[in-house]
Amino acid sequence: MSPDIVVYPAGVERNSHCDWSLVDLFIEWRADRKRDGYRDAPGETEPLDHDSRRALKLRGQIFTFAARLMNSQHRLFLFAVDISSEHARLYRFDPSCVVISEPIFYRKDSTLLDSFFLRYSAASPIERGHDPTIVPATDAEKTLFYARVKEYLERAEKKDLRVHPDATKLEGKQVFRVQVNDVDGKIHWYLASRVGDVSGNRPPCGRFTRGFISTPAEKDTQTPDGKANLFWLKDSWRPSNSEFWSKPRPELLHKRDLECLGTRCSRVSLGCLWDTVVTRTRIA
Repeated sequence: MSPDIVVYPAGVERNSHCDWSLVDLFIEWRADRKRDGYRDAPGETEPLDHDSRRALKLRGQIFTFAARLMNSQHRLFLFAVDISSEHARLYRFDPSCVVISEPIFYRKDSTLLDSFFLRYSAASPIERGHDPTIVPATDAEKTLFYARVKEYLERAEKKDLRVHPDATKLEGKQVFRVQVNDVDGKIHWYLASRVGDVSGNRPPCGRFTRGFISTPAEKDTQTPDGKANLFWLKDSWRPSNSEFWSKPRPELLHKRDLECLGTRCSRVSLGCLWDTVVTRTRIA
């Protein structure tokens, strides 16, 4: 299942199938004007959910596509457009919420819809929601990352130590350069990769945590025994308004996770060959 219309950045090469790793914007088209996921009541400032099966299916489609895009790219937010034969709605998804516009009756006046597409086409990648703190690694950085992983596996084999299962499955996976700010505000860069979806199994909106196998981007960074560092990088989103989201239950978290909560960059024991976890928590 894929959207009716997908928009790719200019100059991107692709095949005939929907490539979620490249999609910039998706559009759902429906000829039935009554098949709307929301109704707008007079005097209300927010659209209200329709209770019908058709409305639920439409909302489910749009949220599913938003989740797929979020899981295939590193995004701070994303836009989507839902168009019927009579009106259109704009969606904006981010970790804190989804914002849905009032119906835009473009047959009567297309100014608003035209303005959105015009502004979107002129927007930068950051303005379109791409995360500037996670960028593709260079070829030299990829070589460094895979060399560190190979050294990690070789040392584990020699010492008969357990290894993280994902460390053996990283060959050919995408490598990224990730920015992490420590508690003093100093910027550090890590090379990171993961098995599965590049962005983890994250919802289109709401809190989530994802993990990466990573190593410092600096070539000369080593552990005290002279060996190259390998870290587990935890990347978390937490909402700024705690009234609407429950806090984590400590009894359900591993001890090392409890020690990381509330910090922007912390190092704790993993009981594994690598001995540190780097945690970055961002607020939406």
